[in-house]
Amino acid sequence: MKLESIQRHLEHLYRLIPTPSIQHYLIHPEEWAQTNAKKPLGGPQVLIAQQGEDVRLGVHLGKEVLERLESKTPKQVDLPALMSATEEISHFLFLVWSLLNSRPVSLLDIEVQGEIDKFLLASELIPNQQTLLNVLFGHPDYDPSLSKTAKARYEEANKLGRKFCAFFMKALKKDNKGDSLRQLRNFYRMNSQARLSHISLL
Repeated sequence: MKLESIQRHLEHLYRLIPTPSIQHYLIHPEEWAQTNAKKPLGGPQVLIAQQGEDVRLGVHLGKEVLERLESKTPKQVDLPALMSATEEISHFLFLVWSLLNSRPVSLLDIEVQGEIDKFLLASELIPNQQTLLNVLFGHPDYDPSLSKTAKARYEEANKLGRKFCAFFMKALKKDNKGDSLRQLRNFYRMNSQARLSHISLL
């Protein structure tokens, strides 16, 4: 699946105003090294630079993820690479929406949204929901270099993301699909505190 296809899929899912292609925001290691030689990029991430009221966003996926995605035919899927790209594109779109709507957002909330979007995209590839929940949430592999605070945030995002996704898939079976999607889109537009409280009450 191409990067822009992931982007457009999420924009359509949440009824977001389309942004320019994610390709325009990709940061390549070679370009980064020319101006930030003392600060290595590290793993996939969304980078934010703010100067006054001007905010700039960039998405770093890394050469390996890009090559693994590009090496596959439309019928082949490299799930780890696809999920890595989906997570960063999710972060990017959620930040863009929050900035455009002057909505403060927490780091935990950004990570939770990424977990949800990975599941929703992968659910179209892996029909067995319990299998998918176990694949995406059962055995998270965290970067050993993470600080205790960052690791705790990722662990909490994993727990909340799994809880929301399990609830949403059950709701899809019981309710009209249109109603479930409307609730999903309303959830996307809540403020961070309300979103996290909503999940805790499920």
